[in-house]
Amino acid sequence: SSGINAEYGEENSDLFWGLQGAGSNFGVAVEMIFSLTAIAPKVFSGDIIKFANGTGPPGSDSNHTRVELVSKWMEFSAHAPVECSSLLILAANGPVINRITYIPKEEDVGKSEEVLEEESRQAFEPLISHGNAFVDNTKMMDYWDGLQKLGQFEPSYFYQKAVNTVTTPPLDVLEKLCSYVAACPVNSMGSGILFQAMGGKLLTLEPDSTPTAAVFNKMKFWIIVITQ
Repeated sequence: SSGINAEYGEENSDLFWGLQGAGSNFGVAVEMIFSLTAIAPKVFSGDIIKFANGTGPPGSDSNHTRVELVSKWMEFSAHAPVECSSLLILAANGPVINRITYIPKEEDVGKSEEVLEEESRQAFEPLISHGNAFVDNTKMMDYWDGLQKLGQFEPSYFYQKAVNTVTTPPLDVLEKLCSYVAACPVNSMGSGILFQAMGGKLLTLEPDSTPTAAVFNKMKFWIIVITQ
């Protein structure tokens, strides 16, 4: 029925619980109150682009295969500090791209820009130093005018298929995914395979706290195949 009040979860708590996971598929929330977290004015972020051996222009070899680059990223992601966020992109018939971001904890946002950059580079050092980078444009950037704009793309039409894993994909699966990327006949900025490490706050969710908590608190990786 319409006009049900689920304010603060005290009234109709079962409906409030459902809204947390189902969103607009469950109902329409006309007003929300958010709990905000303090963020640093500038954060360390950017792209590290590496070519697997023999896949890029002259002099661009990373000294690693695609599988080795992906395996290193997964190894890093499994044990990375909670401040580290990294999206791995296997570009169609192209390079391996690490888009990294270091988001300081709320108690650390008052540190100087210089200190935060040093901590960021130390945290990502195992990933940055693994092989030669063709492009490394990581730097301190404005949170709103820099980091948020990294996620803006031109409108396009695409097909995607995603899977969530509760374990680290085995080597034979990574080899297959890398072979698909290598065999792609078109080098397109909109086609490729994306890997996103899960975990972090999701691991702390109580199984019954939201409808999706029992799944999210077990997820390891999110893998998305995109064809533009």
